[in-house]
Amino acid sequence: MSRCVTAARAATLVAVLTLAVCGPAPAQAPPPTRGSNTYWMGLGVGAGSEDFAAQLNASYQFGANIVSLRAAATAGLFDDGFNDVALLYGRGTRSPASRFHAGAALGISVADGCRGGGVFSSCRDMPAVLGLPIELQAFWRPSRFFGLGLYGFGNLNHSQSFAGLTLALQLGRLR
Repeated sequence: MSRCVTAARAATLVAVLTLAVCGPAPAQAPPPTRGSNTYWMGLGVGAGSEDFAAQLNASYQFGANIVSLRAAATAGLFDDGFNDVALLYGRGTRSPASRFHAGAALGISVADGCRGGGVFSSCRDMPAVLGLPIELQAFWRPSRFFGLGLYGFGNLNHSQSFAGLTLALQLGRLR
């Protein structure tokens, strides 16, 4: 065997052993990972099927999955008012670098309210019923902890279906 071949083999062996002992270079190391789960509280007011709308929600997102607990209501100035408490599951966008978030969910709820009435009369209470709640979210998240956007909700039930669209605020771990 020639000296050149032996020297080349020795150099290769030294290089392989050096790389094995030293590990990857800093440029090759994966970026540090943060927990990818996000959570937030939301509150909004706006317009609804009975004139005014309001919503309060708590949401948790893991991956593209969203689980929300929501209270939503629509009410007229002097008459009808309907509300629900709902547990929802849906899907949302998932990009830690993006300042925009969208999501959609549906689930199960208990809805009730009152119908009729006016300025000088009281409304008639409606019995609580199970409903199919729906939510749509589109938010701008300028920081990791604050978001502003539109929150749409609806509830389909056999007593009185209702819906609303609110301008909402989100606070929590958003990115």
